[in-house]
Amino acid sequence: MQKHYQQLKTGTSQKEQQEGCLQELLGEYHRMQENLEKQLNEKNEEVIKLRRLNLKSVLASSPVYIKLLELCKHNRLNPDEKRMFSSEEWNMLLQEIDIASLGFVERLQKKYEFLLEDDIHFCCLVKLEFKYSDIAFIWGCLDVAVYKRSNSVLKRMGVSATKKSELINILNRI
Repeated sequence: MQKHYQQLKTGTSQKEQQEGCLQELLGEYHRMQENLEKQLNEKNEEVIKLRRLNLKSVLASSPVYIKLLELCKHNRLNPDEKRMFSSEEWNMLLQEIDIASLGFVERLQKKYEFLLEDDIHFCCLVKLEFKYSDIAFIWGCLDVAVYKRSNSVLKRMGVSATKKSELINILNRI
């Protein structure tokens, strides 16, 4: 019986050592997982910054983007003689934005399938960091209409309509 007791005691001690080792390994695993998650978040932030940088630099020399800037300026200076962007020009701009941002328009449409065509246009203008007053000049409408569009876009996205900055943040994460 004494021999059996000694064997049990030795077995228990070994099991306790194994459990201690497993706890250490589990702790190391959790630390590694946290570190990897932190690195992944940092890399995601870098990708978002690169997408924004790439978008601005590529579109700066784009004829359709330059035309959009000219349209905004013209409509601001000539309120009685407003010009509008054609469907074809919108399509070209969306294609260029999609290429320059590595698929922003496509990701936006997939993630928020209830957005209307004008909502997509609006989101692209916001993504390009146009002020709401400039968007009003581009669309030939009042600022109030642009703010209403912003609220309706947020509602279609399933987000409570609170601030313009929230929409920009949402778009920058796409």
